[in-house]
Amino acid sequence: MAVSMVRRFDTTELPPSGRSRAWSRNVQDLHFNMSVHIPDQTFFDGALDCYAVDSFQLVSFREPPASFHRGSDHIRSDGCDDVEIIAPIEGECIIEQFGRTAVTPVGSFVMFDATAPMRIFHAVPMSALLLKAKRGIFEQRVSDIERSCAHVIRCDVGIARLAGDFLRSLVTEVGYLAEHEFQSSCSQFVDLVALSLQRESGTADLTALSRDRTLKRIKAYIRRCSGNHDLTTSHVASALGLSERYVQALFKQDSTTPRQYLREQRLFAAHEQLCNPLYRNKSITQIAFESGFSSSSHFSEAFRAHYGYSPSTLRSQKDAGHTYS
Repeated sequence: MAVSMVRRFDTTELPPSGRSRAWSRNVQDLHFNMSVHIPDQTFFDGALDCYAVDSFQLVSFREPPASFHRGSDHIRSDGCDDVEIIAPIEGECIIEQFGRTAVTPVGSFVMFDATAPMRIFHAVPMSALLLKAKRGIFEQRVSDIERSCAHVIRCDVGIARLAGDFLRSLVTEVGYLAEHEFQSSCSQFVDLVALSLQRESGTADLTALSRDRTLKRIKAYIRRCSGNHDLTTSHVASALGLSERYVQALFKQDSTTPRQYLREQRLFAAHEQLCNPLYRNKSITQIAFESGFSSSSHFSEAFRAHYGYSPSTLRSQKDAGHTYS
């Protein structure tokens, strides 16, 4: 059976007043929950084609300047664990994730992880190709997904150029492929991406250490579920089919504990909401509770110990329009 297009959407077919809203809805349906901001909604011209089979989704699109933010609340709401690769073919995009900023021009690609907060934006119109796959597919090939995200790979020479050429050819020929051919081709593209990343990092090892992959999977689960007040190491271990002792041992090698990592993720989620004007109507107590803390006093104490200032100080600084880091 040939691969069929699962979605084609063009805003020019809609009244101007409803284009940006419809675009936001379609983008989230294809990817995951996130906040979408479109600076100029007076003239919106966006279009996309999407093909998908099982664990792979291939999209070509164009859109005007826009920004997309995926925060801890979005992650908890949908539990999406996909990894995506975006390759601009016109314009450029900027991706912020894991404390890094990647400016991705034409002739390059970049990877990002749906299990962690991120921001994607572009100040000029952009066209791009995008491949989305389940995290497990990348974990089999990429030794450290977190370190590989928001890291620009330039497709100028060598294996990276092959990867870029392969993706463009895949989009051109996808309508002529059978479903199993499409899946195999997508898998081979991920192989080329993994080789490109390994070349950048100076390693030729095609497989990640099992313990390292497992720790990343545990951390991703904790990030998704950090708002659950009843989350414990035992719960995490049981949910992932691991022993509690093994989970603790993995974190010990990482110089931390599951409990400490969970607390840091809850603090990060609260910090993110306190900085975001969209949550200005929420009280600090409400933000603390939704981030996983059962006591506002305990939250304030932990927040001050971690960041060096109180939640109320951060919020007042943000309300005054100052940067507070």
